[in-house]
Amino acid sequence: MATSLESGVPFLGNVVIDLAQSLRYRKRVLKEVARRYLPHEIVDRRMAGFAVPLRSWFGSEGPIAKLLESVVAGRALTALLEPAVPTRLVWEHRNGTHDHGNLLWGVLNLGLWRDAFRC
Repeated sequence: MATSLESGVPFLGNVVIDLAQSLRYRKRVLKEVARRYLPHEIVDRRMAGFAVPLRSWFGSEGPIAKLLESVVAGRALTALLEPAVPTRLVWEHRNGTHDHGNLLWGVLNLGLWRDAFRC
């Protein structure tokens, strides 16, 4: 969870969590208990990813797009990337010639990380 977006809500207290961590098949045990209280459609459904609308975030004039522009224009990336490269990626993404959403997400996070840790 430290390196990606993941969301979960703690269910129980420390004693029960410690017990659950000691079990070999934690997920199976949790599902068996959940079957007592939840419908089959919920307990046995396939996992679904969390889609982030990167194309529209970076293609608009919203706050994430402005943050990306400031990172691309800043000094955090110049030691690693030729300044024209992220600028071109943003331009192509905004003009719809390429969907660089995932790449720009990485560029944004790298720049923010370097700013935060003064690298």
